[in-house]
Order: sequence, then C-alpha cells, then structure tokens
Amino acid sequence: MTINLGWVRRQDGDADGARSSFEDALRMSRRSGEHFDIAYTVLGLACLAADAGEWSRACVLHGIAQAGLDRTGEPWQEPEVRYRGESLAQIRAQIGAEQSERDYAWGMALGSDGIADVAFEKDPRYFTPVCHDDAG
Repeated sequence: MTINLGWVRRQDGDADGARSSFEDALRMSRRSGEHFDIAYTVLGLACLAADAGEWSRACVLHGIAQAGLDRTGEPWQEPEVRYRGESLAQIRAQIGAEQSERDYAWGMALGSDGIADVAFEKDPRYFTPVCHDDAG
C-alpha cells in the first residue's frame, strides 16, 4: 500500500512525500524480508533520484532494485516496468551508456548489502550529482 502511495505522490510531483513513502515501505519490507517489495521500493527511490538529477546514484539504485527482483524470479510489472524504462533512458541520455552501465553493474553487485547506504543516502558518494564531461 505504501509503495503505491509513493508512486502516486511521485506522479503528483510530491518528491518529498514520495521519498517518505518509499523509505517507509523499504523499512517495512526489509523487516519482513519481502524481496519483491524491496525491489519495488528501491525502484521508486531510483526513479526519484533520476528525477532529481542524481544520475549515478539513480543508476546504482536501479541495479540494486534489479538484483533484488532477480532473487524473486519475477519480472517487473506495469506500470513500474514503464517507469523503470523511462528512468534508465533519462539516465543514459545524461551520463552516457558506459557510465550508466558501470553504475548499474555496481548496484547489481551491491545487491541487498548496499540498500541502506545508497537508498537512505548514507554513502557520501551519492549526496551530489556526478558531472560527466564529454571531452574526457
């Protein structure tokens, strides 16, 4: 229920409310061990990070979400599959395929071990959006 409220708040442009809903849902899902719900809440936080221009953090979160969903053996469902695709396309357009693939792979490798640090912004590497220079 809280996960859906997060998506509604995001669609309404209430990023703070959406973040609060997703974080609450993540705490509850982690306590209960619901991997499916964990994946969907982290996906919500990934989309919010992309909305805020936190490209690398968003991509790592997308990787963590995918790793979590992979544990369930289930595919993404609509409308989240669409939200995910739009968010990842936005990230790739901003930081490029190479950087986004690196960040995504790191998130996949972190899996559930990285959820708290990245999702709750405890890891200082994700407090500020990373600027990428096309010139190298």
